[in-house]
Amino acid sequence: MREYLCYSNAQVEALLPIDDWQALQPDQHETLAAFRVRFSEFQEHMGKTMKAVAVEDDPAVLHEFFTQMIQTVPELLHWHDQLIGFCKAIYPKIA
Repeated sequence: MREYLCYSNAQVEALLPIDDWQALQPDQHETLAAFRVRFSEFQEHMGKTMKAVAVEDDPAVLHEFFTQMIQTVPELLHWHDQLIGFCKAIYPKIA
């Protein structure tokens, strides 16, 4: 799964920056769609793996696991804020 995400990431990086989104070819749209799906699937996979790890009985492991998760919350919230800002800018009537 990681390899597919890395491959899609490289494919999308090769497209960027995109100045004219209307001029994208069908294969380029497919590349973007594949990246979006793989990114989402990777997030879901990570979440399931974290859930499985969180049921371990070792207090030291659990402490480290949750400490690291807590440290990533600001980055996750930053991405959320960026997404909300993007949606508001692009779709002002919906927001």
